[in-house]
Amino acid sequence: MNTPRLKTFGLFVGVLLLSATAKLACTATAEEQKTEGTRATDCTDGIDNDGDGLSDCQDDDCYFAYHFCRADGGIDDKNWPTCASTTIGADITRKPVDIIAFVDTSDSMGEETAAVQNNLNAFAAFIDAQKVDYRVVLIADGTKICIAPPLGAAACNDGPRFRHIKQTVLSADGLDKILELFPQYADFLRDNAVKNFIAISDDDSEHTADWFINGLKKLPTKTFNQPIYFHSIVAFGDVPIRGCATGARTGSTYLDLTARTNGVKFSVCSSDWKPIFPQLAQTIIDSTAPECTAMIPDAPSSEQLIDLQRIWVSILGKGPVDRVAAADACQDKDGYYVDTTVAPSTLVLCEKTCKQLIGGRVTIEFGCRKRLE
Repeated sequence: MNTPRLKTFGLFVGVLLLSATAKLACTATAEEQKTEGTRATDCTDGIDNDGDGLSDCQDDDCYFAYHFCRADGGIDDKNWPTCASTTIGADITRKPVDIIAFVDTSDSMGEETAAVQNNLNAFAAFIDAQKVDYRVVLIADGTKICIAPPLGAAACNDGPRFRHIKQTVLSADGLDKILELFPQYADFLRDNAVKNFIAISDDDSEHTADWFINGLKKLPTKTFNQPIYFHSIVAFGDVPIRGCATGARTGSTYLDLTARTNGVKFSVCSSDWKPIFPQLAQTIIDSTAPECTAMIPDAPSSEQLIDLQRIWVSILGKGPVDRVAAADACQDKDGYYVDTTVAPSTLVLCEKTCKQLIGGRVTIEFGCRKRLE
């Protein structure tokens, strides 16, 4: 493994400020400012080109820019003593999820209501197969939709993971019902669970997205302090006003909520609803990914500082993980990064690495350096 050699960030910021002051004093031009690694030869000339106290492959600008630095200049093994350590979760697991769905059961939604009834058990089974701790709240007319076991119970009753709020939902009042009927399902939600809302309607809401978001904030609960996602099975498309062929109105408010919360949308006019539920379930599963972060600890002595050039991340059963420059360098790569170059406080595993760690454990070791007076 090659562990990047991060510069001391306080020194880095100080150098930038000093450089900026010098530039104003000397009226230097932008072209006179040097950066280590502008040319590959900067990383092999033995010169500190940008004046930050680090030269060639010891400077991050070179380390992350040129492969030969990572191949030849990185630390191939942990050859320094550990002065502090931490873990990311004793056992990393997915977050629990609470799913709150409403179904517009007006007369124009007969086929769609039947599709929900016919697919909701498979939807729940898909989530359960991924070992996600889930609960489902369904707000819909109990005379028009009945959820059988295993999600529901016999005679259209609730199951241990399912609560049916049997109330009529008209064409445009789905968001009203979520807020108005909250006392009937508040005790079923978990404060530590990610929240996923699902709107199923061929019409639009009477209210705006901001109205709904503010309404959630006003509820007497902390349960919505967790991440929130809003998904839509509504009317949209090229048909004026109606959105799609069998729609009543484009679901603009629901689509706005979906866009704001990185949810997913599906057309209520679809002739085949079977593919919708597995895709929706997978999106909800993805929302339960663990938070793979760890606070960088303080050094054990007041005479020491954590040395950010010496970080060793090891995954139980998988070995060490390489460091990347920042979040946008993760993309589809395994790795980790420190959250800021100004005041590092958190170590974050890249999403790809994090998703592989369900049921695993990550150990992080830090080296120290002497505090300068």
